Amino acid sequence: MQEFTREILWNIPAWASVGIYFVLIFVLAILVRRAFFYYRLWASGRSGVKIGRVGERIKDLIIYTIGHKKTIRDAYPGTMHLLIFVGFVTLFIGTVIVWIEHRSPLHFFYGNFYLIFSLIMDIAGIMLIAGILMALYRRFIIRPERIKTNREDIIILLTLLIIAITGFFIEGTRIASNNFPAFEIWSPVGYMAAKLMGIVHSPQDISSLHKVFWIFHAALTFFFISLIAYTKLSHIFIASLNIFLRSYEPKGALTPVYDMEKLDSLGAAKIEDFTWKQLLDLDACKNVRCGRCQDECPAHLSEKPLSPKCFLRRLDAHMHEKNDKKIKDAKPMYEMITEDEIWSCTTCGACREQCPVLCEQVDKIVDMRRYLLFSGKLSGNASRILQNMMNNGNPYGQPQTARADWAEGLGVKTAEEGKENGLLYWGGCAGAYDARNQKVSKAMVNILKTAGIEFSILGTKETCTGDAARRIGEEGLFQMLAGQNIETLKKHNIKKILTHCPHCFNTIKNEYPQFGGEFEVVHHTEFIANLIKEGKIKPQKELNLNITYHDSCYLGRYNDIYNQPRNILNSINGIKLNEMEKSREKSFCCGAGGGHMWMEINIGKKINHMRIEQAAKQNPDAVATACPFCLVMLDDAAKAKGLEDKIKVKDIAIIVDEAMGKQA
Repeated sequence: MQEFTREILWNIPAWASVGIYFVLIFVLAILVRRAFFYYRLWASGRSGVKIGRVGERIKDLIIYTIGHKKTIRDAYPGTMHLLIFVGFVTLFIGTVIVWIEHRSPLHFFYGNFYLIFSLIMDIAGIMLIAGILMALYRRFIIRPERIKTNREDIIILLTLLIIAITGFFIEGTRIASNNFPAFEIWSPVGYMAAKLMGIVHSPQDISSLHKVFWIFHAALTFFFISLIAYTKLSHIFIASLNIFLRSYEPKGALTPVYDMEKLDSLGAAKIEDFTWKQLLDLDACKNVRCGRCQDECPAHLSEKPLSPKCFLRRLDAHMHEKNDKKIKDAKPMYEMITEDEIWSCTTCGACREQCPVLCEQVDKIVDMRRYLLFSGKLSGNASRILQNMMNNGNPYGQPQTARADWAEGLGVKTAEEGKENGLLYWGGCAGAYDARNQKVSKAMVNILKTAGIEFSILGTKETCTGDAARRIGEEGLFQMLAGQNIETLKKHNIKKILTHCPHCFNTIKNEYPQFGGEFEVVHHTEFIANLIKEGKIKPQKELNLNITYHDSCYLGRYNDIYNQPRNILNSINGIKLNEMEKSREKSFCCGAGGGHMWMEINIGKKINHMRIEQAAKQNPDAVATACPFCLVMLDDAAKAKGLEDKIKVKDIAIIVDEAMGKQA
């Protein structure tokens, strides 16, 4: 009976089988040298990155690399990359298995194992070729705007394609030279290649071709491995390292600056002011080059100068220039990145959400804003807003004594110091001073009272959380406001806070703990959804509305609250919920985040106008929101576009209050 196996390194000259090890050592030396280069490069940044939770990091590494968690969201490129990845990794593992069989005392390369192994390797090779052909088609036929093809991309793809094809021809010439053993049909592609060889070549020629193919294939493979050191292929290691070292801080929390009085300057004045992990981010982005962040960035899509991809790549170019001894006069960082780019960001988090290797753009932009602000360079009327927050405790510049005027006549209890005050309703600046959002605050009071919930407000003791100040770059003002609020909340024994503003929600929940403010914080969509689920409120009135829901960036992307608002709307009789094309994780920003609620950026299109146009495509009677900033921005956009009579912009609390038969 014929044994199902093959001779490893069959027909290969001794000099070639030995020489590959010397070449391997040389190539590995190149990779190690390059690794030390990157280490020195990133080590030029600040420390301050916590590394722990190793088990969780390994799990995420598997999910995001092998599992392609984010990459696969974009169907065509995701499938393409998955085919290349799985094919390449499987073939690499197969090569290691063959080496173990050849060089170790273990012998398992026969029988059913050999047959299954042969089939898997052929399937992996076909997957690799299919993925490469998809990549070539995408780069030369589809040619998406975010992808720029250069000589390096072509060399990488063609090299890998030739490696895969010659692998099949090596297999085919071996099978043909050994008179087509029947069991080799388990290598179906190799068997077909063997049949082709048998037609066009004599047995002697096939044996010689096998040697040529093998040596060429081996040389090209080592060339490909060496490319990893100096091309985008380095993302195999750098991107994986970036994922492994990801931050586990809440997505909505910016990194604090402690002991500011001891610092000579704030923020990132130069590239070395970023942490080493932020510098690692830059190379991870440069070597992936996917551009997904750019495709979802509202600043870029509204024709402002910011592209998250280009922002990181220019920072990376600056970092490499500064560390290149051949370049004596590297351009300053703030010549590589313009102020308009830095101020164009709405901090919506779409870039981070889309990045398959978990790069973080917003924290770097805010670090640069901190330095610009420290240097006295502000955008638009930001200085007036910050002054209002400092003097009046709100960006509107309204008196603190008027903060609780919205609650007059509603019988709302004011929290008392030193007593157990139970649930605290945090109205926020918009809920206190903006007429449209005062209606939301009143609707919440109606809902809470109907549900029999005991609650209180801080009244005139409540002040701005500092969200906009921090994201504009005024860390000192933020910390002052945060300190005041934390002290007030603790004096009033507050344990649980309810707010309808995602910015207040995110700041108190995710950022106040950085300064000792640990509180349970719940958004009004979460709270209302639970009230309906528990039967404490019953929105039974039929509204007969076609509604589209706008996901707030700070509620959705930063805090993963997507289902509760939709559950509320779906529970109301007569409401038909139609989703916009850009919804949930891909929701399009209203344009108010990052201080833009008050900063006028007169470049390109208005982001809120673009969003209301997206909503209008659903022919809705109303756009439902769950954020006071979104409410104002979309309502203003509807008026500017002449849609105010056709499309009403309503907070979910207002809609629920109406469905309960009560008006705010």
